[in-house]
Formats: sequence, structure tokens, C-alpha cells
Amino acid sequence: MKGLLELGNFYLRSAQFKMAIKSYDSLKVLYDQVEDTPFYSYGIIYMNKGLCHMYAGNYSNAEENFKRALLCNEDVVGDKTYNQLRACLLYTSDAADERSSVDLGGRRIIKKKKKK
Repeated sequence: MKGLLELGNFYLRSAQFKMAIKSYDSLKVLYDQVEDTPFYSYGIIYMNKGLCHMYAGNYSNAEENFKRALLCNEDVVGDKTYNQLRACLLYTSDAADERSSVDLGGRRIIKKKKKK
């Protein structure tokens, strides 16, 4: 099982997000089959899947995975996951939907509306 996590992490670092998500999903299936899997292990899977979705620009999927990670074990994935969740919420805000913002490599700048 550790090999699938490491493989997913390799794909994540290599920006091969679909492959990383497949690895994490396969790992989750294995975890589901083992009765004594620590609950926080699921949190790590969801946090990493959230990162994949976030870096791929799928912010709503990322948000969902970060929320699941926090439900699994806030103590293990806490601060980092909260920060990533905040970033996703920022990107999925009304400003992003209206295209009144600019993405500058992970930082979003809100454009001021010009007065006529």
C-alpha cells in the first residue's frame, strides 16, 4: 500500500495529476478492504487528491477533497489543508466566475472595476 502512495506522490510532483488521482483511488480501494486502516490515512489520500485537482485547475473537486480530508482527521492534515481549501474557495469565488480576476502563477489579483 505504501508503494501506491509513493507512486501517487511521484505523479503529483511530476504534474501528472490524472495518474496521481488513479494511484490514490487505487490506494483507497485497498484501504477499504483492510479493517484496521487508520482513519487518518484516508485524510492523506483526500488531501493529495485535492492538491492534484487544485493544480489542474479543478477547484470545485479540490474543495470537495480538502473538506473530506479535514473530516478524516483534522489533526494530521489540518493547517496545510485549511490553507489549500482557502485557496480553492478564493478561486471559485464570484470574482473568478465573472473573470474579474487574473491568475498570476497561483496568486489571484482582483481587478478593480473602472468607473465610467
